[in-house]
Amino acid sequence: MKIGIVGPISNDLLLDSMGLPKEKMPEGLRSPNVTNLINGLWEMGHKIVVFSLSRDQEKPVSFYGNRITVCYSKYRYRLRAVDAFREERRGLLINMHDHPVDVMHAHWSYEFAMAALKMDKNALVTLHDWAPQVLLFMPNYYRAIRLLMNYYVLFRSRYLLANSQYIAKNLYRFKTKLLGYVYNPITVNPKGNCKKSNRIIAVNNGFNAIKNVATLIDAFVVVKEMVADAELHLYGHDYGIGEGAYAWTESKYGCVKGIKFEGEVPYETVLEKMEEAIILVHPSREESFGNVLVEAMFCKTAVIGGDRSGAVPEVLGYGKAGVLEDIGSANLLAKAIVNLMEDERRRKALVERAYEYAMENFSVQRVSERHSKIYQKILDENP
Repeated sequence: MKIGIVGPISNDLLLDSMGLPKEKMPEGLRSPNVTNLINGLWEMGHKIVVFSLSRDQEKPVSFYGNRITVCYSKYRYRLRAVDAFREERRGLLINMHDHPVDVMHAHWSYEFAMAALKMDKNALVTLHDWAPQVLLFMPNYYRAIRLLMNYYVLFRSRYLLANSQYIAKNLYRFKTKLLGYVYNPITVNPKGNCKKSNRIIAVNNGFNAIKNVATLIDAFVVVKEMVADAELHLYGHDYGIGEGAYAWTESKYGCVKGIKFEGEVPYETVLEKMEEAIILVHPSREESFGNVLVEAMFCKTAVIGGDRSGAVPEVLGYGKAGVLEDIGSANLLAKAIVNLMEDERRRKALVERAYEYAMENFSVQRVSERHSKIYQKILDENP
């Protein structure tokens, strides 16, 4: 079976055994979960063609490896939404016409899915977020256009897939098209780094209302009063020195000892630092899945997430694999952090349960097998 995967990828995470000239390939838009699925399907023996976008690529280009082809086209820096990503969709379609596949699988219900459906009316579309909720938290022109693109895709699609029960429930109007849900595939290979008993970590991109890291910073101020040597390490875009989170903290508190604004670092570094921490706090108000939660489970780092934050309770096994708390309250969040920091026995039991839960539900092999069966179903229905 030759499978077309349409979406953002992290080409540095593609398997070396694929034989791709990764040093010559442009940097993609970075999505570990899509890349993990590609790796899993390739290891199952499938032939794969990847259709993606890059800010570093002006014209459509293809790179060839063993049973895999990776095609890139241009992703504009600015004004993408003005024409609903028309140039991006055009570049994707050029590569699609040059590389036919048996089944097409697009990720996210926007430009990637629109191009895939233009090429193949039977394309499978996986939703990785819920556009109406995203617009609610981030009301701007860009997100409004994305919402319209999302509905266009939902009405045009014949086959839809959700990446969590939470997203699947939101698709009740389109249930005749829904093939169910399959979780994101996560792969982490812990290096055995020693835990630092005072370290808390948070990994987010964007300092905004959805990510809600401001509440975590407020909570850490309370934590610091009770645990003198506690440290909070913030990773991701907008979390470096002088960036959004730093400026907000400085304006409100002046200086908070123990907060480390680490900013953007390589993915592998984030995983190493996550393994060193004893707790990952994810204060996001909305998640369609939450890769970082599962990455922490594999790193045997205890997780605290929001009890009403989209798919977060589901991913954390409704409390089996992590602590669920009201992330809207800084005081309640601080109490949950301190209790988990001080109760080592409870924390160790929690991380062991979480690791087993992650292996059972989110491993690349398990998720890739589920996708392969869905592809075969689509092929059987459309010979």
